[in-house]
Amino acid sequence: LAVLMFTAEGESDLDFFAWHPNNSLVHLYESDEKTLRYLRGQGLWFDGETAALTAASDPKEVERLILQEYDPYLGINPPTFPQALYFMSYRSLRRDNFRIKKDFGKIDEVRDPKKRAVMVPRLRSVAFLSGPGHLAAVKYAGDDHWVYQFLPEED
Repeated sequence: LAVLMFTAEGESDLDFFAWHPNNSLVHLYESDEKTLRYLRGQGLWFDGETAALTAASDPKEVERLILQEYDPYLGINPPTFPQALYFMSYRSLRRDNFRIKKDFGKIDEVRDPKKRAVMVPRLRSVAFLSGPGHLAAVKYAGDDHWVYQFLPEED
């Protein structure tokens, strides 16, 4: 349903979402009724309709999207047991700052705006990399930074 981030660095950590090791993430689910009731009571939660209207009125246009193939079970030395890395989104001034480089994973730029429009809503800022997908370098219009996220092969 949502992810809450607690941080001691406030404004600066908003620029580098979840990269600081002292940040704490809490995943909220529909079953967290008391927490959701508290957040609504404090004016800190917007239900789906309000959130959808807010998102639609301020869309971020993706200028460029570069994908690096990622599959934890393929490569020169694949693991023999199930594993999942915990990925947290980060920002960089460089378009080639993939922090996980998996056996020379193939890198492609998605130039077709229609393909990008399908992929962008599926990007994840926080994910367990337990299966195949792509690490994505995303350049939003009007921003000098690249945002790194994960695009799962399957939702």
